[in-house]
Amino acid sequence: MMQTLFNSNLFVRHSVGSEHQRNELIKEIYQYKQSTPNLGYTNPGCWRGETNLMHHEWIFNCLDDLLVEAVSYYKKEDVVFGQSATTKSNLRYWINVNDPQSRNVMHNHATAHFSAVYYAQAQNTGELRFINPAMTLSNIISTGPFTRDFYINPNDGDFILWPAWVPHEVEPNYSESTRINIAFDITLEHNV
Repeated sequence: MMQTLFNSNLFVRHSVGSEHQRNELIKEIYQYKQSTPNLGYTNPGCWRGETNLMHHEWIFNCLDDLLVEAVSYYKKEDVVFGQSATTKSNLRYWINVNDPQSRNVMHNHATAHFSAVYYAQAQNTGELRFINPAMTLSNIISTGPFTRDFYINPNDGDFILWPAWVPHEVEPNYSESTRINIAFDITLEHNV
């Protein structure tokens, strides 16, 4: 018999949105950034703002697909989750514009079930690092199964969803480009 232990997979789509759609999104984000103050709870060199993305259904359609895939998977893997989880959800999202040399420090999204990020502009702007909580004690063998951290070097149009409890950070942006993404917290409504 096998029992899954601490499963935290990534659900990924590449090349989401056409180049034209991404450019229109970036243009809208820059216009919004010029007229809106930073939310204030962010990392140095990062502007963060909340807005409604009215004309970008393609983003939310992809997010819905990723969420259905993740919930379906975890319903099979986690009995307790599977007994009550639905794909009905409450969504919170915000925009991050990270200047060159900026980074996002380690954190998680403890009040959500899943987190996701859509990269409108990301090429060579810093890796997304998922920190394995097993390594926080620093007293395990680093060559054991699934003990290492996991890195993703995102590209423009990448969409990534994962369990929100997983600690993560964004490595410094050593490029001359700005990293522009939309981050999501997804809280599921449960069957009673």
